[in-house]
Amino acid sequence: MDVVREGHWRSQRHAKRLNQRRSAFTLLELVLALAVIAAVLGLAWPVLMRFSAEQALKENVEAVRARLARTRLSAMNSGLSYQFRFEPNGRRCLVLPNERPSGSGDATGTASTGESEHPAELIELTEGLRFLTAPPGPAAQSQAATTERLPEDWLTAFGAPASLAEVAWATPILFLPDGTADDGSLVVVDKDGRYQELTVRGLTATVSVASIQRERRR
Repeated sequence: MDVVREGHWRSQRHAKRLNQRRSAFTLLELVLALAVIAAVLGLAWPVLMRFSAEQALKENVEAVRARLARTRLSAMNSGLSYQFRFEPNGRRCLVLPNERPSGSGDATGTASTGESEHPAELIELTEGLRFLTAPPGPAAQSQAATTERLPEDWLTAFGAPASLAEVAWATPILFLPDGTADDGSLVVVDKDGRYQELTVRGLTATVSVASIQRERRR
C-alpha cells in the first residue's frame, strides 16, 4: 500500500513539473509572439500613417471636385454666373452667385441682408490641409498669390457670414450659365507636403484631378 502511495505521489510530482515546464514554455511563446507583433507593427506603422494621410487628402479633394462640378450645374440651372473662391494658405472655399440677388437692395444698389434664393456655400478642409494657388515648392513661394476681399453686404445678401469679409480670397473661377467656365486651378496640400492639383477646363467646365504628388524638400 505504501508503495502504491509513493508511486502516486511521484506521479503527481512528475505531472506538476511537466505543468510548470509547459507553463514556462507557453509564457516564452507569448513573449516571442508579442515581440514579432511589435516588430511587424513597427514596420507597418509608417505605411498605415501614410495611407491614412493620403485617404484624408483624397477625400477632401474629391469633396472640392464635386463642389466645383455642382457649381457648374448651379450656374446652368439658375441662369446666373457663379464664382468659386478659395482662401490661399487657408482651409476655406466659398461658392456664391456673381450677381446680386434680383429685387434686393435699396435705391443705392446696396444688397439687403437676409435669405437668398441662391445661398452661398462655405466649405472647409480637414485640419492639417490647406489651399494653395500652385504646387508647393520654391517657385510657388516666390510668387505671391493675388487676393481680394468681398464686401460684407455682398456676402450677407447670400446668407454668408459677415466675418468672411475679412478673408483674403483668391481671384474667382467663374462658371457661366452656358456651361463654360474660366480656366483655373488650385492645389490642396497636407502638412507633410503631399498635394493634389485640381484643374478646371474653361470650354467644358470639367474638373480634372492629378494624382498625389510629394513636395521635394531639401
